[in-house]
Amino acid sequence: VHLDAGSVPKAMASFKSALRRQPSMGQAVTALGVLHSEKEQYDEAIKLYQGFLKREPQDVAVLNSIVEALFLKERYLEVIPYAERLADLEPD
Repeated sequence: VHLDAGSVPKAMASFKSALRRQPSMGQAVTALGVLHSEKEQYDEAIKLYQGFLKREPQDVAVLNSIVEALFLKERYLEVIPYAERLADLEPD
């Protein structure tokens, strides 16, 4: 997601609104998490992904996103269970 600085808050508000209406919308979770990550708010992105994965544990896009965010935060040991889950879901 690439937005100019002025539109990021609007985009974040839109994704949050979409999630209130449809909490299982993985695309909105991924997009909102990416916006947090682009602002170097990795902890917020990770919390968002973790909450979503409790409800939708096999969402590949969100799993990829949490692996990336944890890696960027250098929380390598926490990456392992998510990476293993991804490997089980996408064996090739």
